[in-house]
This record gives sequence, structure tokens and C-alpha cells, in this order.
Amino acid sequence: MFFTFDQINSGGFWHGRTTQHVIVEATDADAANEFVEDNTPVYFDGVSKGIDCDCCGPRWRRVWGKGDAVPSVYGEPLDLTGSQGFYRSVTIYFEDGRVITIPKWES
Repeated sequence: MFFTFDQINSGGFWHGRTTQHVIVEATDADAANEFVEDNTPVYFDGVSKGIDCDCCGPRWRRVWGKGDAVPSVYGEPLDLTGSQGFYRSVTIYFEDGRVITIPKWES
């Protein structure tokens, strides 16, 4: 299953160029949360760690639930060519070790 981590622009800015959405293929939400924190730019509890803005809230949140059968953002399956969607960019981590980044625009 695929689990999507959506970045909130805490403090009025994005963290990283290609990390608005990070998608992880994993057996369950717990495995996805562990993988993403250990292997990607995603971090949790940013407000309590003094990294994120306390009025905006944490930049990243842990996922829960069953996940999606295919890589998706806001419940919509992704076109892996990057030709659809209004998201800034997405990085997908597959269980087989592949990593795909789909940039929407360059800054």
C-alpha cells in the first residue's frame, strides 16, 4: 500500500525543493512512518522540537489507516509522468528501492 505525507508550509515556507508530498510504499502505516522518518526529509513533532511554527502547526504528520492501492495525492491517483495535479512536487519511495520524483514546477 502507498501512504502519503503532505507537507504544511509551517512558518510560511516549504522545507526542501521536492518534498511537498512524500509517498512511501509499505506494508502498513507504522512501517511507512518509521521508513519516512529514517530515510527521507520528513520529520515529526516539529513544533515541540522548536523546528516548526507553533501557530501553523507541525510541518509533517504521521499517517494512519489502510493507505492507497496506488500512489495518490489528496485521494487522487498520480500520473507518474507528472503531467497532472496542482501539487508542487512528489517523491515516491517504492519497497523495491526505486525513488521517483515528479516535479510540477521549478523554483
